[in-house]
Amino acid sequence: MSRRTAALLASLCLLATLPAAARAGEDCCPKEGEAAAEPAVSTPDEVKAALADKKVTPVDANGPETRAAFGTLPGALLLGDAGVTADLLGADKSRALVFYCSSERCSAAPGAAKEAMALGYTEVRVMKAGIKGWVAAGFEVSK
Repeated sequence: MSRRTAALLASLCLLATLPAAARAGEDCCPKEGEAAAEPAVSTPDEVKAALADKKVTPVDANGPETRAAFGTLPGALLLGDAGVTADLLGADKSRALVFYCSSERCSAAPGAAKEAMALGYTEVRVMKAGIKGWVAAGFEVSK
């Protein structure tokens, strides 16, 4: 393989790893001094307290099998095949939302939370411990 071909292949591989916005020439990265848009993280204890005070709406990013096995947080909105939509989350973009999936090893909740942030929701958190962490803490679930 020639050096030119190897360089071209390396460039294509690098390009493939960039976010779609960057490939399209859009500004996808934070400006100097700006933080990356990542959802805040909450523990099961923090979520339980916020639920008791009616200060947050839980959003379940689990599939039907996980919900059947572990249940859901009380009052949770259930993400379905349509994913994160304004119809599901509601018109109030300042509504406090906490996304969760099965456990720290799952990426569904962080991904869904980022989608909500992209839709303009401003109070978005993730409970990384997921439903398994919630159950392990001994907290109530809905079946």
